[in-house]
Amino acid sequence: MAERKVDVFDGDGVVLRTFTFPDAKGGEAPSDTDLVARALQAARDAQLVPAERFGQLNAVVQPQQNVPAATEGDLAPPLEQAERDFDAAVRDTAYFLWEQDGRPEGKAEIYWHRALEQHYRERAYSRWLLEGKPEGRDQEIWNAAKDEAKQ
Repeated sequence: MAERKVDVFDGDGVVLRTFTFPDAKGGEAPSDTDLVARALQAARDAQLVPAERFGQLNAVVQPQQNVPAATEGDLAPPLEQAERDFDAAVRDTAYFLWEQDGRPEGKAEIYWHRALEQHYRERAYSRWLLEGKPEGRDQEIWNAAKDEAKQ
């Protein structure tokens, strides 16, 4: 599934989080303006910064990369790269959360799981928004987001 990435950054230009939005299925792709609005809303919902600093957040849609169609033998490297990228994002988030809490010793696994859960929630939320906020499909969307992250 194709996806678009949106960087959310603070007033100092520091990227706080990159949100990933799957492309619309069978419909018109969302505009960059719509993706920015969704990313900023997701950043607010995830409480990336205190409420009084929400107005300082900005977002930019990453340019789409033209990746040539893979042949069957070429599938492993992109999938491995995507897995490394996801793990790196979780690791960066875990480190950020750990630093925010004053760098407590012996808590690495706790912060890893918090960060992993946060990334799953962001993916599920993005998917839910993109699919038009469907009622009664929360568990399906949650499972799809987790499965997508594990691929």
